[in-house]
Amino acid sequence: MKKSRTDNLNFKHWFLHGNGHKPGYTRLLDNRSIIDFCIGIVVVILVSTSLKEAAVAVLFPLTGVLVGVCASWAGPAQEVLTSKEMLPFLKKHQGGICEYFLILQTVVFVMLLSIVMWGLAGIGLFEGLNSPKLDGAKFVYYIISSFLYAILSLSIRTCWEAVLYTHYIMHTKIQLLEMEPMILHKRKRTVISRRNRYKYKQKEESR
Repeated sequence: MKKSRTDNLNFKHWFLHGNGHKPGYTRLLDNRSIIDFCIGIVVVILVSTSLKEAAVAVLFPLTGVLVGVCASWAGPAQEVLTSKEMLPFLKKHQGGICEYFLILQTVVFVMLLSIVMWGLAGIGLFEGLNSPKLDGAKFVYYIISSFLYAILSLSIRTCWEAVLYTHYIMHTKIQLLEMEPMILHKRKRTVISRRNRYKYKQKEESR
């Protein structure tokens, strides 16, 4: 199946299938996801607070803070990615230039998912399951609680990785800027060498 031009910028296509590289969901669902779910289960076991109380008191405001941190780092990252020094480096990536921008979009996606899920918990959508009168509902409530805490753990991890990602991009640009004088000098020597060979060839032909 031939890929359309918009597929490279289509987050859904990239997230599910990738753009010549691994799909985007593999950046979230990896070995570290097991740790996120384990953290969710442990928190549910240790904390007796309901999801609504936890969302209103601590977790929903904390998610807002994480969004602010990610947004403050995403701006500089995009600025560096669009610089002329980074363009040759980005083109060498298997997923193309758009891969880097879609990775930043994944960070926003995780944060929005966390806000929506904990927002639903904050309005008490899942509290109907936290009742001993419903058979099996308590178990479903525990599963949902573990999932929500796992999403929160994923959000914190993603926020930290966004900072590391920005550091990596900035460090790469600095390295490219340091290498630029060497590259220009090498190109200059190549041009001079070609000119000398051309002049020498003309002299040989004139003889």
